Amino acid sequence: VRVTASPYHLDGRPVHPRGPAAYRVGEHTRAVLGDLLGYPPARIDELCRAGVIDAP
Repeated sequence: VRVTASPYHLDGRPVHPRGPAAYRVGEHTRAVLGDLLGYPPARIDELCRAGVIDAP
């Protein structure tokens, strides 16, 4: 897959992507809120229903 070159340079060297972009918006929302921030699944579901987040 071809991508646009990064406009950023560090120490004069171009920065290259290390991996693919997220597959879809919200792809990691449940993991971040649940695993990293400790939100219970019921609260994450509530936030989804309220339209606050998109977490497939």
